[in-house]
Amino acid sequence: MLVYDTLVKVSMELLYLLLALNRIYFCSGFKWIHLQISQMQIVPPDFQRRISHVYQSEPHAAITDLVLLVEQTYDLI
Repeated sequence: MLVYDTLVKVSMELLYLLLALNRIYFCSGFKWIHLQISQMQIVPPDFQRRISHVYQSEPHAAITDLVLLVEQTYDLI
């Protein structure tokens, strides 16, 4: 359970960072986050699919994928 809690926290921080980088105000909640991600111009390749895949993967694979997303996101800054 602690692993998934960490995955959620890191994913949320990535989303907040990308929203700020793209100057998109986050006000509509996570129900519509896929629409806001699709509007982003500064984003790692295939971000929406990859961030969704993190929650469907085994913990070890999810962590590996999320670390790669974090590194690619920091490269955008």
